[in-house]
Amino acid sequence: MKTLRRIAFSLLAALALYNLAAVIGAIIPDVGRKQTQGAGAIEVLLYTGPIHYDFLIPAVPESRAAFSFTEQQGLPVNDPRLGWFVVGWGARAFYTTMGGYGDVTAQAVWKAITGDTATIRIDSVGTLRADLDVLRLKMTGQEFSRFLLAINASFKQSGDQTRLPIDAHLTGTDIFYEAEGTFNIFITCNTWIGQILRDAGFQFGYWTPMPYAVTLSHWLWQKED
Repeated sequence: MKTLRRIAFSLLAALALYNLAAVIGAIIPDVGRKQTQGAGAIEVLLYTGPIHYDFLIPAVPESRAAFSFTEQQGLPVNDPRLGWFVVGWGARAFYTTMGGYGDVTAQAVWKAITGDTATIRIDSVGTLRADLDVLRLKMTGQEFSRFLLAINASFKQSGDQTRLPIDAHLTGTDIFYEAEGTFNIFITCNTWIGQILRDAGFQFGYWTPMPYAVTLSHWLWQKED
């Protein structure tokens, strides 16, 4: 019984330290532009589920060109009704699981914690609900170009620079691709969000492994006046 209590206490202590580190990582920023220093004309959104942030990227000519390769897998890149691209990065076994979170296997969770190959999911939507709860980022044309380049650099490519699709779907309209990097408890979908924003030139927390860390970092360093 004492051994079980010690194990439980150790797990709780590790979880508390992890969450504390996530808060500290969110409040220590990289050097970059604060949104309050001047907003650009292009608005990129951050949308969160229970454990994961996605980018919502406006379907402007630059993003349609950047994601034109997805047309080969059926994404309606040039459809005038397309309003937004949905882009996220995650653990392959966990992220490609069909259905809701209740369908995710214990094996997929374990692989996500200890290390799994990464994947990028991209989808397309038309108009967004007016009540959609999102974080907003205003980008200049230069920042948006760097942002798109950083995302494209996250795709794994073959020798002829072809992206590598995965046979998996969550919505029926989305596409999964093999991605660079390895997912684990320290390098998560949410740390990828922070890295992309820092690569684009924004001031953001150094380590944002959980959604609340992304939210906090945005509030501290990118909140509009």
